[in-house]
Amino acid sequence: MEYYTLLLPLALILLLSKTIGVGFRRVGVPQVIGMILSGIVVGCIGFIPRQEVLTPSVLEGLSFLAKIGVVIIMFSAGLDTDLVKVKQTGVAAIVITVLGVVVPLAWALR
Repeated sequence: MEYYTLLLPLALILLLSKTIGVGFRRVGVPQVIGMILSGIVVGCIGFIPRQEVLTPSVLEGLSFLAKIGVVIIMFSAGLDTDLVKVKQTGVAAIVITVLGVVVPLAWALR
């Protein structure tokens, strides 16, 4: 697989999400809504007959990059956790955090 076949759709996704997100922010709508909308638009490209942008090999490569991105985001969130604030909020924060991990994990493993 040539590098540009993966980098071109990735650049399209990043450019479209940033452009629509900034446009939504200027209108007064949260930027994340624009990014979600751009994800829906990019996802609809797959329904166009004979399109050459999102081929199965590109989708596999994007899926791999997405998994790496999730791990990096989770690692970054862990680094930004302030244990002093967690101790101040007490048992409620710990219960919510544990349930936030255990419930989705149990749901996925069922």
